[in-house]
Amino acid sequence: MPRPAPPGLQHRVFQPSTHPHLGLALCAWAQTPARPGIAIAKTLGYRAVQLDATHPEIRPRSLDRSARRDLASVLRRNQLSCTGLDLWLPPEHLAGGPNLERATEAVVGAIEFVREFAGLVHTAAVVSLALPVEPDAHAMAAIDAASRQHEVAVANHAWPAKETGSLGLDPALAIMAGQSAPKSATQLGERLASARLSDAGVSGRLPVDASGGSLDVPTYAAALSISAPNIPVVADVRSLPEPAIAAAAALRSWTDATEPFRAQESLT
Repeated sequence: MPRPAPPGLQHRVFQPSTHPHLGLALCAWAQTPARPGIAIAKTLGYRAVQLDATHPEIRPRSLDRSARRDLASVLRRNQLSCTGLDLWLPPEHLAGGPNLERATEAVVGAIEFVREFAGLVHTAAVVSLALPVEPDAHAMAAIDAASRQHEVAVANHAWPAKETGSLGLDPALAIMAGQSAPKSATQLGERLASARLSDAGVSGRLPVDASGGSLDVPTYAAALSISAPNIPVVADVRSLPEPAIAAAAALRSWTDATEPFRAQESLT
């Protein structure tokens, strides 16, 4: 059963300047060539995508300027914007050890990529990742410096949420920890730089609106529209057996939750 709405959200009141178009995280198609993966998002009706920085064809360090322009042109031809960049490195790589330098360079490279890519196609200035509980201080200094220089937020999706820095919110992680995603959105508020659209039940991650899921999508959307109205929201169907079907269900659910407000806003 959906969890009760936090106080003040029972009527699902949306605020002006609500979120841009829902993006689709392409990390669920890591084994699919980049262009067909982008085409899946277009075919399903999405108007934005979240690029996967670990995909062999999209790794920032392997894309020269010509390749980046070509990737941007693919998005433009498909009439897609970009909600940011996912970089799901193992968090422990940023804690120390032999992978630290390479992981730090990957994050800095992702930040630089997002800034440059934003000049080619409409792109939210956000890199999403998960940091370890105790990241290496020198690595974080380099990442923070790049973030400030390029004005790109680094949204930490680790759960429980850190007490400092920009955050990302993955409802499935909150639910699996026994917490309310709408309440978490309200509490984290202005610190949120990005949010996912995902769900979970007693067995782990589930498609949005699936039987046994816990996420009340309209209440979650309302909480985000009040607490963080301009951040990108990304449908995340990682680890699900039929990601395209799950992505279609997520888009329908989000549209049903937000379209009445969008229609009202267009009349004002």
